[in-house]
Amino acid sequence: MRKEYILLLGIVLFIVFGGSDCPPPLLHGPRGASLSIDSHNNPHLAYLYWIGKPQPGALIYNFWDGYKWSREIVYDMPDSLILFQLNDLDIPYIFFRNRKTDPPEMSLTWRESTGWKSTENIGNFEILYKTNINMAFDPQGRPGIVYISDILNYPSLNYAYWTGSIISITTIYTIDIYPISGELYTAFDPAGNPHILTTIYYYEKQHNPDGTLITPTTITATSILYGSWESAGWTMDTIGVTPGKAVPISLNFSATGQSNAWFWSSGGVMQLIGDGISWTSWILGSPGISEDIPFFLPRGINGNISIAYFTNTSIQVASWDGSKWNILFTTTPLPHSEDLECLAFDSLGHPHFVYTESGYVRNGCCSEKQQGSLKYGHWDGTKWVIETVE
Repeated sequence: MRKEYILLLGIVLFIVFGGSDCPPPLLHGPRGASLSIDSHNNPHLAYLYWIGKPQPGALIYNFWDGYKWSREIVYDMPDSLILFQLNDLDIPYIFFRNRKTDPPEMSLTWRESTGWKSTENIGNFEILYKTNINMAFDPQGRPGIVYISDILNYPSLNYAYWTGSIISITTIYTIDIYPISGELYTAFDPAGNPHILTTIYYYEKQHNPDGTLITPTTITATSILYGSWESAGWTMDTIGVTPGKAVPISLNFSATGQSNAWFWSSGGVMQLIGDGISWTSWILGSPGISEDIPFFLPRGINGNISIAYFTNTSIQVASWDGSKWNILFTTTPLPHSEDLECLAFDSLGHPHFVYTESGYVRNGCCSEKQQGSLKYGHWDGTKWVIETVE
C-alpha cells in the first residue's frame, strides 16, 4: 500500500509541477526599458513587450503627458531595442533591430505629427554594448549616430546621419587600425558639423614563465581621439594622452563653437577645451565619490557643470562653481537598485529610473510564464515616488 501511495504522489507532483520535458518559462510583459526626460521634465519610455513567445511581440512607446501615461505601439516585430532618445524638440527617436527583414537589420524610426515614421534600415550588424553607440542631433533636430558594428567579427567605427531624405552611412575606419576602448560620444557644433570622442587604452604587458603573453588587465595610459567631419570626409586626431584610465562621459559645444570633451579619470573629472587650433586640459578633481563613473548632466544646473554619482545605493548630485564642487543634494537609498534598467536626470538634477518587477504565473499543468510589470520612479526633492506604468 505504501509503494502505491508513493507512486500516486509522484504522478500528482509530476502533473502539478511539470516534468523534465517542460519548456523553459516564457516571458510575458514589458522588458528592456529605456528612459528619456523631455524639456518639461516629463518621462518618456521605450521598451519591448513580450507575449509568451521566444521573441518580443511589440516595441512600445509610453510617455507622461502631464496628466496620464499615453501608450503607443511603434513596431510589431522588433528583435531588440538598442537606443532611445529625445531631441531638443522632444521628438522621440528609436534605434532597434528589426525582424521583418531577412536577415534582421538595424532600423531607425521617429515620431512625426501623423504618427511613427516607417523605418529607415541602416544595415545588418550587431551592437553588443550600449557604450558602442551614441546619438546626437544637429541644429535642425536630425539625428547622427556613431557606432561600432560587429565587434566580435570585423569591427568598424561608423557614422549614420539622417539628411532629411535618406540615411547616409560612412565607415570611418576599421577597428584593427585603432583598437578603441568602446566608449563613444558624438555632438554637433553650432554650424551643424558632427564630431566624435573616444579613447584607446594601453595595457601593461606581462608574460608567463614560458614567454606567452598574459591577458592584460592593467591600463597604463589612455590616448584620446577626436574626430571631425570636413568636406573631404572624417579626420581623426589624437588630442591628448593621460596616465591610467580616462573614460569619456560627454562631448558638447559652447555657443561660440568651443569644444568641451569631458572624462572621468583617477584624478576626478577632466575637461579638454578645443578652440579649433589647440587643446587645453583641466582637472576639476572629485567631490569625494567612489570609483564608479559619474553621470554627466548635459544641461547642468543653474548654468554650472554638474555630475551625479552613486554612493552605495543612493545618488548624490554635485555642481562645479568654477573653483570647487558643491554637493546639491543626496537622495535616500535608491529602491530596487539591483533591478535598475535605466537612469536619467531632469533639468533640476533629480533622478528618474525604471525597472521590471517579475513574477510567475502557472500556464497549464507543465509550464509557467514569467509575468513582468514595468515600474517608474523619480526623486521629487524629498522622497522617491514609484508607480506601475504597465
